[in-house]
Amino acid sequence: WRRYSARMKYINTLISIKAATKIQTACRTFLYQTDYLFTLMDIMTIQRVARGAMGRTIARQKRQLVEEQHKKEELRQESALIIQRLYRGYLGRDLYSYLLQEHEFNNAATAIQTAWRSYDAEQTYFFKLDCIIHIQTVMRGALANIWVIDYLGSIIVSQNAVRRWFAIRKAKTLRKLVNV
Repeated sequence: WRRYSARMKYINTLISIKAATKIQTACRTFLYQTDYLFTLMDIMTIQRVARGAMGRTIARQKRQLVEEQHKKEELRQESALIIQRLYRGYLGRDLYSYLLQEHEFNNAATAIQTAWRSYDAEQTYFFKLDCIIHIQTVMRGALANIWVIDYLGSIIVSQNAVRRWFAIRKAKTLRKLVNV
């Protein structure tokens, strides 16, 4: 009877140890999984915040660049108007006195029109060139941003797959240890 009683106590102890081991394993697995998920969510939050900060910085820089270019363009236009006004006054006074002496009103008007049209065409060309360069800059920046976002998305997907693979492998190893 003692032998039977001791054997039953031993069997009950083994059963209790196995049950405790399974409970501990389940608890540790749960803790590891939740820790992994919280870490993953922290990483995703940090990435989101960093991307937002980078996007805001880039947008602010682009806005400042556009504002600077706009101010330069306004200053250039105002300067051109002042120079034109002074030059036209000078030419007008100089040419008028010359034309009064020579009576060549038609030739002078044609020369002024030719000079003005040439100047206007040159200014229009440079303005359009500046606009084209700015549009190209904005588009290249946008395409680069899209490429970076796609690249970062691919990295996140790859990291997720690798982490999942490690987690599954670890879970299988732990199951094997529990079943042994």
